[in-house]
Amino acid sequence: MSQNDFENFTDYFWNDNLYFDQFNTEIWNGRIPVHYLHGALFIFSDEDLEIRKTRKTEDSSLLDDITNSINLNRIPMFISEGTSLKKLNKIKNNSYLNFVFNEFHNIQIGLTIYGQSLDSSDAHILEAINKNNELYHIAISIYTNGKTEAEITNETREFRIKLAEFNSRRGTTIEFFDYSSSPFAYVN
Repeated sequence: MSQNDFENFTDYFWNDNLYFDQFNTEIWNGRIPVHYLHGALFIFSDEDLEIRKTRKTEDSSLLDDITNSINLNRIPMFISEGTSLKKLNKIKNNSYLNFVFNEFHNIQIGLTIYGQSLDSSDAHILEAINKNNELYHIAISIYTNGKTEAEITNETREFRIKLAEFNSRRGTTIEFFDYSSSPFAYVN
C-alpha cells in the first residue's frame, strides 16, 4: 500500500501532519478503509496526546522514523499481547483504536484479513466478524512457506471452524490466498 502512496486505500491519517481527527473520518472517492485494529509501530501518541502516523520519506526509512519517534518519547500505539478482554479494554480507551474497531463492526460486503491467526486473544475480532450480517466475503492470507499440503489444509479448516457462525449464513464465502501472492507481501 505504501509503495503506491495508499492509492485506493485510506487509514484515517490524511491530515497534513498525519494525525487522526475523530471528527474528520468520512471516506471519499470510493477508497478502501484500512483498520489497524491493534495499532501499529508507526502509529504513536505525541506529547499533546494526538495520535499520529509516521511513514517513510525520500530522506528516511520507516524504521528510522519509528526509531526517531521513540527517541522523542513518542510511544508506539501497538497492542500485541494479553487476553482478548485486555486488548478490548485498551481499544476502548484510545480514540483511534475505538473508532476503527467500531468501524470494523460495520464493514459491508467484503473483508481481507492479512497476517492474523485469529487465536483466542482475538476473540473480540472473531465475534465482530461472526455477528456482522452485512459481511458476505472474507479473504484470508495464509503463510505457506515450508508447510505441507496437510498443514495448510488443517490451518484453513481451523479458520473455517473459528468463522463457523459467519460461514453458516446463506451466501457467504471464505477464500484463502498465499500471503506472498498479495501486494502486501514483503519481498527482499
